Amino acid sequence: MDRQTRIMVGMLVPLFLVLGVLLVIGGMILLDTGGAPDRPASPTPTSWSLPEPGLDTPSPAPSATPPSSSPPVGAPPEPATLIYGPKGLAGRGVFGLVDHDAWHDDSVGETYVADARLARVVGCPTDAYLFGQGNGYDKILLAAEADFVAGMRGRVWLVYDEPDSARSDLRGEPCGQQSLRDGGPPVRDDPANAALRYGEVYDWITSRDPYARVFAGGFLNLASPATGAWWTTFLDTLGEDIYKVEGVHVHIYGRWTVECQTPWCIPEMTGALNGWYERQHLGQGMGSRPLWITEIGAAPFCDDYRAQSLDATYPLLRDNVMEPLSWWFARDSNWAGHFPGVPDNPGYEAIFWFLPFSTNEAEQAAWGCTFLEASTGDFTPLGEYWQRYDVTPR
Repeated sequence: MDRQTRIMVGMLVPLFLVLGVLLVIGGMILLDTGGAPDRPASPTPTSWSLPEPGLDTPSPAPSATPPSSSPPVGAPPEPATLIYGPKGLAGRGVFGLVDHDAWHDDSVGETYVADARLARVVGCPTDAYLFGQGNGYDKILLAAEADFVAGMRGRVWLVYDEPDSARSDLRGEPCGQQSLRDGGPPVRDDPANAALRYGEVYDWITSRDPYARVFAGGFLNLASPATGAWWTTFLDTLGEDIYKVEGVHVHIYGRWTVECQTPWCIPEMTGALNGWYERQHLGQGMGSRPLWITEIGAAPFCDDYRAQSLDATYPLLRDNVMEPLSWWFARDSNWAGHFPGVPDNPGYEAIFWFLPFSTNEAEQAAWGCTFLEASTGDFTPLGEYWQRYDVTPR
């Protein structure tokens, strides 16, 4: 090899080494971007082509029309970041209990809701609700677009309301008893199709409001192996679409949802919550997602005391149910003193009390655990306590 050839080889070898390093780095970048897609940082309104349902398409077909592109009346002129505090209310009627208390109800039908504390609810996305007289499909698209156009940023949507429940109560047939499709199994026996429908609902919401956050769950029987198995199948079915579960929400009540050995079920209720967090939240790899308790209350005890006067019922529920549950959630030092050996809140970020308000005096007498007197609008002892107690975890 002559001198000129050696010089050329000496120049080419480093060049090939640099190219090789660049190829390796490029391959690593390609491999790293193969996971769940990132949510858009700067979304723009999409075209008005309607997404197609993945389950059996019902008849007649959806009749949704494109939402108006003009802001609703009263919309804020600038984007408003939504703020959800740790103290919540499950239902409509009582606002201003704290500066930023979260609340939710079945609000999808209201196209624009200016209150930044509201979490919208799609309780049971069956064909009957979405494409029948409920017209839920149209309502979801319109509500999500209204939030986006109005500048709301981060609206939370809660999808499914007790899909594991077979219990009927004052609110009617639970989601767990309903069927996603006519003639299909009840939702509580159909977790795979429930996951597919959840993925569709997520797509419909985020096609209109890419800033929305969508939570799955609404489970009632947290200590039940059947509920845990349902959740496992649901998550496994989502597969690579697991990113669509941006948060999780659960419900808990005494006697309805746990087997009680104590008079007020507090160790059992908090034990079920602690167990769910460890087994079904961390254990399912969901620890990076927020976990909310979107219904908690004293429902069965209201039934127990309905024969007594409400004046006698309220202090009992406040002192024996609301206060200790607040201690547990806030990691208050009083919790360990009253319930030694039972761990406090492991990581739940919000707690919504049910039922805060009812204008129906018969319903209020049956539940007995509301925040306002139906006849006068005055705070009950429960409302007074919830207003003043800071449940922010220590």
